[in-house]
Amino acid sequence: IAEAARKEAESSAQAKITFLTHMSHEIRTPMNGVLGMTEALNFTNLNQEQSELLETLEGSARHLLALLNDVLDFSKMDAGKLTLESVPVNFNLLAKNVIKSFKHIEKQQDIELVLTIDDDITHSYFSDPTRLNQILNNLMSNAIKFTEQGTITLTIEKLAQAVDKQDNFDTIRIAVCDTGIGISPSKQQQLFTPFIQADRDTTRKFGGTGLGLSICQEIVKAMGGKIKIRSQEDQGSTFYFDLTFKEAGFECDTED
Repeated sequence: IAEAARKEAESSAQAKITFLTHMSHEIRTPMNGVLGMTEALNFTNLNQEQSELLETLEGSARHLLALLNDVLDFSKMDAGKLTLESVPVNFNLLAKNVIKSFKHIEKQQDIELVLTIDDDITHSYFSDPTRLNQILNNLMSNAIKFTEQGTITLTIEKLAQAVDKQDNFDTIRIAVCDTGIGISPSKQQQLFTPFIQADRDTTRKFGGTGLGLSICQEIVKAMGGKIKIRSQEDQGSTFYFDLTFKEAGFECDTED
C-alpha cells in the first residue's frame, strides 16, 4: 500500500511539472505575439492618449510574461533540469544594462538608482549572462517594489583572488541595497520558500507569485553560492551573494 501511494505521489508530481511546463510554453507564444505587436505599434503615428494606453499594455504584457517565465523556471528546477552556460561575461556592461532597464522608475517614483563597481573588476568572467541578468533584475525589481522613496544601490565588488594552474579565480560579491520597508527577522526565513511571500498584506498590496526569490536562490546555489539578507523593518534591506568566477583571460571594455 505504501509503495503504491509513493508511486501515485510521484506520478502526480510529474503530471504537475508536465502541466506547468506545457501551460507556460503555450501561453508564452501568444504573449510574445502581443509584445511584438506593441513594439510594431510604437513605430506608428500615435497621439498622446494612444501612446499612454500602449505603454500600459506593453508593461502589463511584460509583467505577465515575467510571471510565466517564473512558472516555467520553477517547473524546470522542480524536475532537476536547470542548466547553466559558461561564456565570457562583461560584468560592467551587464550591470549598466540592468540599471538602464529600470531608469524610467526614477521619473515615476522618488527613487535614485546607483551603480557601484570595483575598479579592480577589469576582466570578463566565465558565467551564465542570462541567469545573472535574471537574478539582478529580480532583486532590483523587488527593491523597487518595496521602496517608495530613497536609494537603491547595485554593488559589485571583488572580495578575493586565487590562482590555480595559471587560471585566475575572483570571488565577487553582488549586492542590492534599498531604503524600503524592510523585513522583520521572523519573516526573512520564508522569503526563499516557493509560493510564499512575507505575509498576506504584502501579496495583496504588491502582488507577485512568491516564486522570484526562490528561483534566484536555486540559480545562485547552482552557481556555488547562496543569497543572504540583512534587513530590519523600516530600515531597508540588502540582498547579497558571493560567487567565485574564472577570469576569461582578457580585459573587458567598461564603457557602454
